[in-house]
Amino acid sequence: MKKRLRKFKIVTTPQTKYVALIGVVVFAIFAFSAFQSMTLGSIVHDAVLSAKEEARPAEIALLTITTNNCPECFNIQSVVEKIKNSGVNVTQEGTLDFSSDEAKQIIAQFGITSVPTVIVSGELNRSSSLERVVTPIAHLSGGALVVDTIEPPFLDAQTGAVQGNVSAFAIIEPSCESCISLDPLVSQIESLGIALIENKTLLAQSAQAKSFISAYNISALPSLVLIGDMNKYTDFASVWAQIGTVALDGTYVLRTKTPPYFDIVQSRARGNVGVLFIEADTCETCYSAQVFHTPILQNFALPLSNVTSLNASSEEAQVIIEEYRIEKLPALIMFDDLAAYPSLVNAWAPVGTVESDGTYVFRSVEFAGQPYLNVTSNTVVSG
Repeated sequence: MKKRLRKFKIVTTPQTKYVALIGVVVFAIFAFSAFQSMTLGSIVHDAVLSAKEEARPAEIALLTITTNNCPECFNIQSVVEKIKNSGVNVTQEGTLDFSSDEAKQIIAQFGITSVPTVIVSGELNRSSSLERVVTPIAHLSGGALVVDTIEPPFLDAQTGAVQGNVSAFAIIEPSCESCISLDPLVSQIESLGIALIENKTLLAQSAQAKSFISAYNISALPSLVLIGDMNKYTDFASVWAQIGTVALDGTYVLRTKTPPYFDIVQSRARGNVGVLFIEADTCETCYSAQVFHTPILQNFALPLSNVTSLNASSEEAQVIIEEYRIEKLPALIMFDDLAAYPSLVNAWAPVGTVESDGTYVFRSVEFAGQPYLNVTSNTVVSG
């Protein structure tokens, strides 16, 4: 007997429809949230990767070309170290000797004019600090930066000749023992980066010195002659213009006459000066002439090698006080070749006199602003 299957009818009520709707909405929200999370995660991931990429140091390669035949040449390693310390990642580094065939090919390829040099390639625009270090001293060639603005001496990349070597010749007059020394000037020139491969002192009577004196019309000694590749030191010319000239053949000749010096035309020493201080030893509160005037005289570049100090009460001082009619103490008296110091001569009139024998006598003791002795009344005058 066949069983009868009962047919069930699904009855939908308002409540069941509401529940189904809620389910659809929940599923949609869940799906949207999942999609949004995936999208947001992708954005965050991309942002992280982008940040990492931006933070990644520039990757560069360095190729240095140098030479063992020029020990005095510029040390390019100092530039290499600056590049390495600019926050880059040097992934490849090499060194070639100037004499090698490979170096010559590189020189021709990048239009290199001077050696030593360093070629920087890679992510050149990625690092601003790298640009600050390299750009001022390099030019762009073949997609790489070639460092070619270096200090002399260096090799001419085409000829291999050393550029920037200079010889210094100091010409002195041996009879002028008080003449200034040029050693401090030579040391200063070297400190400015001038490569002096030769530093000679020539006596004025030597054949070479006479040749220089005649060729460059030198009228005062000591003098300094710089011969060589001075044109490689472009910034030095403006400095030298303050103390010397540049001859037509490029030779630098010192012209400033700093006393004491030897005048070749007059055949005598110029600028030797004697200084005499007379102190008011009977006045305990009066100022000291030597203490007050010494730094002022030094400002006028007077040599203080011939200095004498006397007490006013001494017989020798009394003779001088009477001879030059000195009415106020302490006193400053100067003699010999003061005319070699034009700045002092021009400043002297308001404060002193020049006697008939050429002696300079300081008269304006009030200028010190301190107590002094009136010789006539033998009284102390407050400053």
